[in-house]
Amino acid sequence: MAFANEQALELLATLVPPDSPTGAVPGAVLDLCRKVQAGGEATLTLRSPGPNPLDGVLPPCALRALPLGAPGEKGPSTHTMVLMERVVEKHQIDLEKARATFQLSKREAEVLNLLGLGFTNKKIAELLYISEHTVKDHIKNIMKKLGVGSRGEVVATLR
Repeated sequence: MAFANEQALELLATLVPPDSPTGAVPGAVLDLCRKVQAGGEATLTLRSPGPNPLDGVLPPCALRALPLGAPGEKGPSTHTMVLMERVVEKHQIDLEKARATFQLSKREAEVLNLLGLGFTNKKIAELLYISEHTVKDHIKNIMKKLGVGSRGEVVATLR
């Protein structure tokens, strides 16, 4: 590994077993790089290995590897870039408590549940067999009832 920012180094440290040497790169990351060097892009989702006191605390990590070559050259790639990011934790919401506390309709509670699970408006519409515009209206109503201004604040308020 030639270059890594601080966040990447922190993530890498959570992905290697505790008895690994300092600076070790997880085998799965090396395999991902080998796949890219063989041709193409590759993706992977990893979780912290056990036993680790941080298990269950740290969300999984998504990795995407891309081949990099010298600008303007058509030969094989000379480097592999690995993009790492934490996968956002999905939040389960106590729907009955939310319905009672904020006087949400049954449909608003259904939308709220899917919102807390991280679904997009389009996916919520598909799952509930309603239009995306209707989903947006429900979310606006939910936000108004909770007194918040964003989707993230809705979830944070109900944690």
